[in-house]
Amino acid sequence: MNPPAAPDAPDTAPVETEPARSVDAARDRIECDSIAAGLAQLGRYLSRAWSRAGVAVPQRDDCSQEVYAGLLRILGRARFDQMVGTVGRRGIPRVLGASRASDPTSFAPSTR
Repeated sequence: MNPPAAPDAPDTAPVETEPARSVDAARDRIECDSIAAGLAQLGRYLSRAWSRAGVAVPQRDDCSQEVYAGLLRILGRARFDQMVGTVGRRGIPRVLGASRASDPTSFAPSTR
């Protein structure tokens, strides 16, 4: 026999939200890791481009910041994060296209 319910007890069982939060946290961590990896790859790519172009070492960070700022203006934050995350997961050649990735003068995301 079941004991009587307390007068202030809810009529329904509590909903488990912890597993959903755990999945969301894992997804966010994976996306953050992808973005960090993408930024690292883009940084190396830009560093090579500046070196090949003869840009002085002290100016390279400023040049890279201009590229990132331009991409943010063009793409917006959400699309920028998506593009950088994709670079982190798939690599520059697959995102920009193999021929485009080897050309340091081309830095637009592929439309394929």
